[in-house]
Amino acid sequence: MSYDVILITVPPWEPKMPPLGLAYISEYLKSRGLKSRVLDFNLKLFKEAPLQKKIFWEIHNINSMPPQDITSKMFNSFSDEIHEIASQVVSLDCDLIGFSVNIASIGLAGKIASLIKKKDKSKRIIFGGTGCFWEHDRRLVFPDDLDSIDAFVIGEGEEVLEEIISNHKNGKSFEDITGVIYKRKDFLKPVDAFYTQDIDKLPFPTFSDFELDSYKENLLPMLISRGCIGRCAFCIDHLMCGRYRYRSPEKILEEIEYHINKNKINHFSFNDLICNGNLRQLEQLCDLIDRSKLNITWGSYAMVRKDMDLGLLRKMKKAGCIWLCYGVESGCDRTLKRMNKFYTSEDAEKVIKATHEAGIQAAINIIVGFPRETQEDFRQTLSFIKRNKDYISEITNVSSFVIMPPSKIGKHLQDYGIKIPPLHKDLNFYADENELDLSGRLRRVRETIFVISTLQIRNVIVNQPGIKNHSNKKTIALVFCPPARIDLIPLRLTFLYSSLRTRQFNPFIYDFNINLYQGASEGLKGLWNFENRHLWSFKQGLLSIFSSLEKELFLCTEQLISLRTNIFCFLITKENFIFSLKISSLLKKYNPNTVIIFAGPILEREGIYELIPQGLIDILVFAQEEVILPKILSTETDYQSLPNISVYKDGEYLKSERRILDADREKGIRDFIDFSEFNLKSYGSSKLPICLT
Repeated sequence: MSYDVILITVPPWEPKMPPLGLAYISEYLKSRGLKSRVLDFNLKLFKEAPLQKKIFWEIHNINSMPPQDITSKMFNSFSDEIHEIASQVVSLDCDLIGFSVNIASIGLAGKIASLIKKKDKSKRIIFGGTGCFWEHDRRLVFPDDLDSIDAFVIGEGEEVLEEIISNHKNGKSFEDITGVIYKRKDFLKPVDAFYTQDIDKLPFPTFSDFELDSYKENLLPMLISRGCIGRCAFCIDHLMCGRYRYRSPEKILEEIEYHINKNKINHFSFNDLICNGNLRQLEQLCDLIDRSKLNITWGSYAMVRKDMDLGLLRKMKKAGCIWLCYGVESGCDRTLKRMNKFYTSEDAEKVIKATHEAGIQAAINIIVGFPRETQEDFRQTLSFIKRNKDYISEITNVSSFVIMPPSKIGKHLQDYGIKIPPLHKDLNFYADENELDLSGRLRRVRETIFVISTLQIRNVIVNQPGIKNHSNKKTIALVFCPPARIDLIPLRLTFLYSSLRTRQFNPFIYDFNINLYQGASEGLKGLWNFENRHLWSFKQGLLSIFSSLEKELFLCTEQLISLRTNIFCFLITKENFIFSLKISSLLKKYNPNTVIIFAGPILEREGIYELIPQGLIDILVFAQEEVILPKILSTETDYQSLPNISVYKDGEYLKSERRILDADREKGIRDFIDFSEFNLKSYGSSKLPICLT
């Protein structure tokens, strides 16, 4: 079969729903009598990838890895599959190929485009999507691959692609098409975008070109509007998406009814920048859904609006709304005003409470480190979260502030007191008038995560560009958590430290137990008494301890995270197991690339794995930790050849055989115990622990 255009999406993007942009374009072209073929290679590669390679689709990796690194690593990891994709595209009877790209996928799309051109130079390749809207994002295509792209579409693609197809069929150039860059010399220059003014004339996506059963969730994306009424100083979305336009409630209802009847799906994600840009339209839609007696659920992003009252929210709940995420960003009025927000922290608080009262889950986003944000401003945001902890179901995004070059702030750096160090071109390294720099912003991100964790509020995404990863496997932090004795150095810690030093490793020692004890007030030191140790071992007791020792605990976790390693080994006892899990979860949240090892005989107990959140602990060592741990650090990937461990792999813990190694043959280390890294004055006794066996 011949086609007018092949429409392609490539990884990485979380494949929980079909791509809405391609679905809109495909449906529009179909309504105009044109034939398209949709190829969701993002879904294809995800389904075929082994579990260890699925990390490329995890949102924290997409957000934390530079786009060029994503391109290189995915191209190398899926080389055979990508060459096969290029061959499949070339084999189809069509010489016009359109790629829908985002900033994470545009580089890989460029690589595939080059492979296609090498196989067949007659193919004409068009790039569109959010990933090529800005000229600096188009630079993410590797220079050698740019020549393989014939044009970029800037803005909304439905009508533009129809015109491209027409011109291509008639042998015309793309020169006079609004929103198209077709000359190589103009690829990295700005251009006016194209927008469909009357979005009601666009047919809604039926998703007939997609294998809906193959996506992760029984959920379909929708749009009830395009654009945004907000003009946040830091944001570029309202610049990319054009002026605010909304669809008629009747058209939206028609779309919902189609999916219920044809696709047998009644769960929807409104992918609007905000669903409440036009409250009259939103209320009419809710009334229509209610009168139609449709049994649906939906969620969306929304703006904090003073005129969005409890009555409307109750109508939304009745019409199936179960989740709203508000871009609150800050709990400080000074910061909100600088962000060019239309509301105060009091307005945000009222809307969150009303949303909760209406029975809708209220989620929020938070940005920390906004230019000129003082420590007091930041504290107000933390206080806002604490005051509203009972009404906030989720903090979806916690982000360190990032300068987007096309934003109002990006174009007026001096007006916001932003200073770029002369040795850095990367805007991530800016400091403001208060000397708040990258490390200070990342510290505020960590403190926000710590507070959220303490309050037991769910957090989905952490955005912290500039985070450092330490790749030296010779360096490891040995951690001993409370509760434990405070009068003697932990003997197991000395054994393990000495073993690693003997084998030329570089271990750090962090006695969390003694450091936290020393920071605690006199009234709280009783928590370490033997009769109170049970409080550390169950959820409510631990929550109370975290609340009482919040400042001291955060200081200790900051000291721990400052150690120059991504590998942490916790020495586990019956008493400190739950606390160690809590600290481990914080470390993983701070940096998802952290490797966590638990060591201790308690890990052989029945039911212990059921208490560990999935994937939190990478390796468990349940015997001879001073012999096994050096072997783990010396082994690249084949940990399963080692005895006495369980390794998290492919969604489960794989336990190796229990076998006692000959300590002498394995360079036994108990001839000499090294206490040099311990501050002996920190402990309440002048005695040193020894072992006679």
